[in-house]
Amino acid sequence: MMPQAIEAPFWHALLPRLGSPAEFSAARDLFGRCKFDYANVCRRVGVEHLYLLTTKLEGEYLKRPVGDGLDAFLRLFVIGRGMEWPEVERLVGGEGAACLEALQLLARQPDRCQFGFAPVMALPSPGGAVMVCDRNSSPEGVAIGQPTADALYPALFPNTLDFVARFPQTPCESILEIGTGTGTGAIQWAKLAREVWATDITPRAVHFAEFNRRLAGADNVRVVEGDLYQPVEGLTFDRIACHPPFVPAKKSAVIFRDGGEDGEQIVRRVVEGLPRFLRPGGLFWASFMISDRAGEPAEARIRTWLGESEVEFDIGLAIDTRRTVAETIAHTVLNGIGSPEEVCYFGDLWRGNRTEYLVHASVLIRRQACSGEGPREPVTARTQAGKGFAARHLEWLLDWNAAQREPGFAQQVLACRPVLAPVCELRAVHRLEAGKAVTEEFSVEAEGPLRVSCRVPGWLAKMLVACDGSLSAREWFEALRGGGSIPENGDPLEFVQIVSGLVSAGVLNPIIPSPPAD
Repeated sequence: MMPQAIEAPFWHALLPRLGSPAEFSAARDLFGRCKFDYANVCRRVGVEHLYLLTTKLEGEYLKRPVGDGLDAFLRLFVIGRGMEWPEVERLVGGEGAACLEALQLLARQPDRCQFGFAPVMALPSPGGAVMVCDRNSSPEGVAIGQPTADALYPALFPNTLDFVARFPQTPCESILEIGTGTGTGAIQWAKLAREVWATDITPRAVHFAEFNRRLAGADNVRVVEGDLYQPVEGLTFDRIACHPPFVPAKKSAVIFRDGGEDGEQIVRRVVEGLPRFLRPGGLFWASFMISDRAGEPAEARIRTWLGESEVEFDIGLAIDTRRTVAETIAHTVLNGIGSPEEVCYFGDLWRGNRTEYLVHASVLIRRQACSGEGPREPVTARTQAGKGFAARHLEWLLDWNAAQREPGFAQQVLACRPVLAPVCELRAVHRLEAGKAVTEEFSVEAEGPLRVSCRVPGWLAKMLVACDGSLSAREWFEALRGGGSIPENGDPLEFVQIVSGLVSAGVLNPIIPSPPAD
């Protein structure tokens, strides 16, 4: 069950102070000297990622003696326990403790001035910055649930980490992050652009994001308050990113979570704004849950949100998870992430709008660059996200699908020398018939950035095993036709479609021969 909102504790009003550049510089230096970074924190508590830090592990860690500044920061900012003030000064220095107190990262208990605590969490991110957000327990370790509708959770959960890490890494002029929250994405992407804008609807989020960008020294990030695009009206961007709330809710109670009556209202409004705010050649990047409905797969509905300008946009969807309505409701109940009333609402909603699957996916929308010939036919692609997946893999998939519509594509495929991708496994299923093992089916599994699992006929399985780049696709076609696997009158264009599909799935790598030297 989702925690119910309760009266905010006194420290909820102790927002970190927007201090001077010198104070922020001193805090950065202090965190650096104490080795308060993601790798060191994970190593010290014995986890691969901070989101794996459990209450049990916290309890075990708190039994250890506090030996240095990193221990102190772990106790104060990550686990969220208080400490005697003289002990804080001993471990991080008197000037260090005073610096953190001046920025209101540390405070004293009103009735116990020698007891220090952190009114916020401060967590190192994989991108290098220390990110400040709301804490969710008392300095004594008592959980408080969700104190207010605008409270900010730490941006260190797997879906948020993936959203930030998978972002397009090509340099550009300007980036906009909508619904920035703590500012994690905007700050990490600051190195990619001359200017980064970050918007959020709540004053609390804007304050935290502004504090975090100053703490990180991200001078090219500008944080502004307002609803979606409203604060940047009149501007356009090369990259727009959004990790929106997507949980269906009759009435919004938790801002970072609730995405409107069907869970898609906020992201729909963001996509609807792309024709006005995304520059030609620009990219939109997002991560959210969306429904596949009867006769309306998610990517088709996203295209309708673009309105009359949809012909200018390519859409790529990479699925992380895909569950039926029943599976989603079971997952919600078993993980205690929805009240009985919410679960009933979800069931009625999804049955009413004919939802077949709930898909959590990364979405890349690319606006075609201007050309004198006008926009080409737009491309829509769907794939499964696998190990190491990033936006660049969706960009490649869109390029490959677009190339299939170009004149001469079939001849290029026939000229390529396909090689089985190293991440692929070919599997054969044998069953006994009359006492002998007979191969009944073959399947191919690819666990690369693009993940695939599909059955293939025997002749294709044999070809894939032997694809080492020594033969062109045309030579493979002729050999298969000569061996009877392909009919004598077989169409090479059908074979091109098979090879192209295997390339799209990440099963084959097409080695394109270099043109002869002049």
